[in-house]
Amino acid sequence: PDGSRAEIYTMNVDGSDQQQVTHLNAMSWAPFFHPSGQYIVFTSSILGYTNFELFIVAVDGLSKPVRVTFEDSFDGLPVFSPDGQKLSWTRRNEKGESQIYLADWNHEEALKLLGQNSRVPKTSLNLIPAIEEKDARQIVSYLASDEFKGRMTGSAEERIYTDKIAMLFKAWGLKPALEKNFIHDFEFTSAVKAGEKNTLILNGRFEKELVRGADYQISSFSKSGQFATAPMIFVGFGMRAPATDQLAEYDSYKDLDVKDKWVVMFAHSPSPEKPEMRQHLLVYSQLQQKVALAKNNQAAGVLLITDSGLSQLAADGTLAEGALPVLKISTQTMTNILKKSDGPYKTYTELEGAYENMKTVTGFKLNSQYASADVELSHTKSIGRNVVGVLYPANTGSKTKSLFVGAHGDHLGNGLNTGSSLAKGTEKGQVHYGADDNASGVAGVLELAQFYSQPQVLKTLVRPIYFAVWSGEELGVLGSAYFIKDWKVLKKSEIKNSIEAALNMDMIGRLRDRLQVQGIASAGQWSGLSEEVSLVKATPLSLTNDPYLPTDSISFYLAGIPSISFTTGAHEEYHSPRDKADTLNYPGLVKSIEVVSAFVQKLATVKGSQMTYEKVAGDSSKTMSGRSFRIYLGTIPDYSQEGVKGVRVSATSKDSPAEKAGLQTSDVIIEFDQLKIENLYDYVFALQSAKADKKTKLVVMRGDKRIELEITPVLKDK
Repeated sequence: PDGSRAEIYTMNVDGSDQQQVTHLNAMSWAPFFHPSGQYIVFTSSILGYTNFELFIVAVDGLSKPVRVTFEDSFDGLPVFSPDGQKLSWTRRNEKGESQIYLADWNHEEALKLLGQNSRVPKTSLNLIPAIEEKDARQIVSYLASDEFKGRMTGSAEERIYTDKIAMLFKAWGLKPALEKNFIHDFEFTSAVKAGEKNTLILNGRFEKELVRGADYQISSFSKSGQFATAPMIFVGFGMRAPATDQLAEYDSYKDLDVKDKWVVMFAHSPSPEKPEMRQHLLVYSQLQQKVALAKNNQAAGVLLITDSGLSQLAADGTLAEGALPVLKISTQTMTNILKKSDGPYKTYTELEGAYENMKTVTGFKLNSQYASADVELSHTKSIGRNVVGVLYPANTGSKTKSLFVGAHGDHLGNGLNTGSSLAKGTEKGQVHYGADDNASGVAGVLELAQFYSQPQVLKTLVRPIYFAVWSGEELGVLGSAYFIKDWKVLKKSEIKNSIEAALNMDMIGRLRDRLQVQGIASAGQWSGLSEEVSLVKATPLSLTNDPYLPTDSISFYLAGIPSISFTTGAHEEYHSPRDKADTLNYPGLVKSIEVVSAFVQKLATVKGSQMTYEKVAGDSSKTMSGRSFRIYLGTIPDYSQEGVKGVRVSATSKDSPAEKAGLQTSDVIIEFDQLKIENLYDYVFALQSAKADKKTKLVVMRGDKRIELEITPVLKDK
């Protein structure tokens, strides 16, 4: 829309059979066919707008483009000679002077390079309007194929399958949901890269400039900058867990002064004999939790002892920059430090043995041992792509609210750049196919979109129906959250004013005895409607109340829309390379889609408001980021808060301490109980340190105003 991006298309001379060839999300232009007709040369800004280069791409668009020119500045406007043996193009130098260049062209080498590139599925998805097993199997097999490599958010594969879905929506008569395009883009942090200025130097009793990739490595959530020489102190596992009625307090920092010191700690968790204690400590053992605790003890930085992940920089659960420098050091480096120290242990093995079973908890000083570091990290932004279209009935009133049907299409790639892979042993690094999670849900969206687009079905509708395939769900429901925000900006209205209800499908491909319908407490009418659908479709439904779900329905519920999600439940193949297309129950998948269709039918063919939004009191025993807490406030963080310093609130639970304190949507929490809050992990730490039933100061930024509130935390329900 702003003219900054373009893709290459082909069509017949009469305008028919239009096909998209590139999926680069850049300015790709000036295409020219090779006389063989097998590929196209073009100009693209994929490397930046100051460095246009030439690329070739196969005419079917099923291979990745191959780079042709490698000089800085501008290379563009390419043409082949009629015999295909010469290439001519324009090159502009640093002075802005443009000249015409001519070079020999190796056609055989071009074909070889294009053939070596990974290809995407050639299937055209020949779907029929009825909801059928053959179609569902075809869609799942397409998405959960080797060629799509696990469908990571922002990947080239995501661009290809979202374009395919957009073309299907267009062919079925859907209209774009926002602006003029079915594709809704959003920006997110996708990778972190180490720069050239990275050092870790040890001074004092043991002196060495450590080698990155062997002796040490940077954590992906480290703070960047220069960090001066400071003393080092060992803090065991670097954890603090409060006492319970049955378990004693665990405090690695007891009687230790770590202010302005590098804290050295084990990267993993202890293994006490009591299983109750192991479970209790897991809550406090996440790396980000440990770093937040070190920060609040005013440490200068964190050195994690581990031999895992030293060879190269990788994602450590998050890609956001933290508040402290965080680096990993090898167990051999720790042994070298201990040998020179006056402490009780001389090797890493002795040290770990003393702390592993909780024989020892508190750390000790590393006298006359110092460290300094330079950390340079750059964060890469990528573009995720939702596909959203809408079916408009012929006789819809202007004030008629719409229905929303969605599912996420993204998955985990090869599982290496995410903390949520459950791959075992040799499975690690393999493609995570995501057949059930969530190609099955996408099959539901496509089957329903085509079914309701049929003229004889469409004329029965009295509401528009939006159909969406979301991206970024595995990263924290990013795609649906960004869509709702952009709706408000572009339509200048809250989305709840336009949407009657939202239906989500997440993992519906393994139906056993019953289909689960989650979040029915989001509206008083869901329960009765579910009972009616269960009888009509002769399918047992398992109903759960809680609408605070880790899937895209939560985005709509937090926006004030009655929202439910359908699932057939978790299984042993969840988030692993074993979640393949041939493991699904396809008759069951069709039955699940038909149940969702029955809900759509009940809601989309009846005039007037059918659903009444209910604000549900949050279950204080629920988890945040997969972990439970003793203290409950009732705040629901905005997990898509790129670049926010603090924790932005997306909603508060009904009758919660947060609601009673006057906390509002979009408030940014910057201080809690005198602890500064810069990110979600600071907030987690603050909650764990707070006391129940005691008035506590909470500081928020509301727009550009600093506001102090009083909040009274309560103990979570048992």
